[in-house]
Amino acid sequence: MLSLTNKPNVSLFLIVSLLWLSPSHAFEKDFPPYPDNKFPPTCSINTLKASNETDRNKGSFKSTYRLVDQSESLILHVDMDYSKKHSGVYARLNNASGKALLKPLKVGSHPSNIKSIHWAYLNKDNHKDWIIVMDGGDGYLSAGRQTVSFLLSGKNGYQLQQLSAYRVGQKDFYDYSTDNKCEYLHQTLVSDSTGSYWAYNVLQFIDGKIVIKNQLSRYFPKWIKLTVKPNSKASTLSKKQIKAFSKSYKEQLKQVE
Repeated sequence: MLSLTNKPNVSLFLIVSLLWLSPSHAFEKDFPPYPDNKFPPTCSINTLKASNETDRNKGSFKSTYRLVDQSESLILHVDMDYSKKHSGVYARLNNASGKALLKPLKVGSHPSNIKSIHWAYLNKDNHKDWIIVMDGGDGYLSAGRQTVSFLLSGKNGYQLQQLSAYRVGQKDFYDYSTDNKCEYLHQTLVSDSTGSYWAYNVLQFIDGKIVIKNQLSRYFPKWIKLTVKPNSKASTLSKKQIKAFSKSYKEQLKQVE
């Protein structure tokens, strides 16, 4: 799982202290920082609603998401295991005949954190992929932090890949490669001695893996400094900063491989 661990610094402490009074200033506007009229083509991200779901706040939780499309029927189960040893939210996938396509894999810590569930064609194998978004923040700067679980089809069956991100939505998925498949504009937070920055990178789905593909867009990678007031202006970083941020990001991304 991709997570960010940054050394504390004075500027970040001051910013977070001010954001305590005004948490909305921590986040970018609803759409990522593109020049006017320069958005790439969007791709189709389809939201699913549970066909069956028990109370998320009770001691037993089970939910079912049914997808019927082009004569294909798939069933995603997202259930809670309350045992001390295996506590967590688990996803598993079956076809219409009940054959297991994905064994139960942990995607979260509690069903109350389930934000949304989607399907899309993310890689090039023309099989449906799944996106499970779980809220993970506890307020203020971390309120928009989420865990995104990608259930990716591939030559070895479905595989689970997870990332930490902020305010994930359909607006983050674009067809940069113009092949009717989705890439993902990933937003996360990085820090150094000069402050903290929103980092944007283009990610692509290849088989069951996630790889950095910033070469698909001349606008990324991009860094925007975290300030008290809303800010969408790209920061000009030194070569040393760019190298450090890029190395840190790539090292963390390797954890999903």
